[in-house]
Amino acid sequence: LVGSMSHELNTPLATILLLSRDLERFRGEMSAQEVDEVVRSIVGEAERANDIVGLVRGHVGADQAAEQIELCAFLSELANAELDRLGFTGERRFDLDAPLTASVMKRALVQIVANLLRNAVEASVLRRRKRITIAVKNQDDRVAISVEDRGPGFSPDVLARLGEPFQTTKEAQGGMGLGLYVSALLAKQMGATLTAEALRGGGARVSLWLGPS
Repeated sequence: LVGSMSHELNTPLATILLLSRDLERFRGEMSAQEVDEVVRSIVGEAERANDIVGLVRGHVGADQAAEQIELCAFLSELANAELDRLGFTGERRFDLDAPLTASVMKRALVQIVANLLRNAVEASVLRRRKRITIAVKNQDDRVAISVEDRGPGFSPDVLARLGEPFQTTKEAQGGMGLGLYVSALLAKQMGATLTAEALRGGGARVSLWLGPS
């Protein structure tokens, strides 16, 4: 459990450390607006780390009220920023039914999408052609937010157990199997559903379904 939590917390804590060092070294050269942006980012990453701990314990913070968000613009900006931060240099595709508004817990949604994007980037590491597709679609009165990669995909036995703690396809990359588990807990708290599927010809798609099941 300690190893798994370390893996999940590494990204926000590493970002906090990097931003704090930049602030310490370059604050005298930064404008007030740039300082404010760095501080907001540090606070956001600290909240993200706190959310991870809370989610593994099976709950979402009481301050996370649902709010109306236009998903396509929000997720396009989030995905590009997250893929930049992860150093992803492959192809990015967006398949969006814009505009599309839904009531969501914003911080919870950010955590889920960040987890799915990180999984997709890690799955793409050894592929010559790297491509990640982010889709937001309205399907049968539900909204599906999906992240698709062209990595090795899921074997049937692994697919059946994804979303359980310590189930992972990335042992070689240090994966501990808490990313989808945390995301599934979050989705449940949001009244949403998380599904995963292997794609024909290789690759995987993980989707967050908002709305009535």
